Parts: sequence; structure tokens; C-alpha cells
Amino acid sequence: MSFLADMAILDKTGAPTALVEVKSKSGTTPDWAAAMRRNLAAHGLMPEAKFFVLATPDRVYLWIDKTTDPRAVPPDFSFEPERALQPYYEEVGLRPDELAETSLELLVASWLSELMGGTGADRLPAEASTWLRDSGFLTAIRGGRLEQR
Repeated sequence: MSFLADMAILDKTGAPTALVEVKSKSGTTPDWAAAMRRNLAAHGLMPEAKFFVLATPDRVYLWIDKTTDPRAVPPDFSFEPERALQPYYEEVGLRPDELAETSLELLVASWLSELMGGTGADRLPAEASTWLRDSGFLTAIRGGRLEQR
């Protein structure tokens, strides 16, 4: 499958459920995130997927049903990922701001793999856990397969 995002979570049939982009930029805003998602969608290489995730060291932004929308629409939800990613930071012995983008991608991929396997949600902030559950994200990715570009 060809896609422009860094990763795709595919369901059991091989269809993309979530597209994931990782950027090592800190201090991001919802407006920056909206423009980043729009730029990726504008290239036309983004398949239709229920969810789009943009992960940075200090925010994870999520959109529902807007993967290919050419407008700069704000994210539907965002949260601070430090608590969810803390075990990975400790394992590599680095702070979030010390990671190269490819290293951050590996950490995010490990975290998503945990969520796909049904674990790791207990480290999410309460509001994020509720939103990811209520939006259907956790159910949609459960048992999926992570593919990296």
C-alpha cells in the first residue's frame, strides 16, 4: 500500500483504519497541526481512513473522518502524550526533546502496537482514554497491523 503518512494501522482486511504522522517539533498548536494535516492531504497520496493521528513530543492530535479533507480543519481532539510514552523514554534514556524524528517514530509505533494489542491505555490521561474509547479509535485499531513507510 502506498501512503504519504509515516505509518498506517490496517484492519483485519488490510484497509487503513488510521494514518499516523510523527514530527519531532515541540511547541505545536492546533493551527500548526491543521496545516500539517492539510499539506499531507493536498498531495493526494493519503488513502481514506477513519482516523488521522499527528504525534509530536508534546501533543498528539487526532481527527475523525478528515484524512483526505483538503481544508485546514482543526483536530477533533489532542492530548499530552508524555505519560503514555514515559516507559519508552526511560528505556532509551532520553527526554522527548532529545529524540531524533526517526527515534520518536519508533517510540510512537511501539505505543500504538501496545494499544492495538489491547494494552497501554491505562497510561493515557483520563480524558484521552475516554475520548479514544468513545470515538471508536481503540476498538478500530484493536488487532490491527502497523505498516511503516
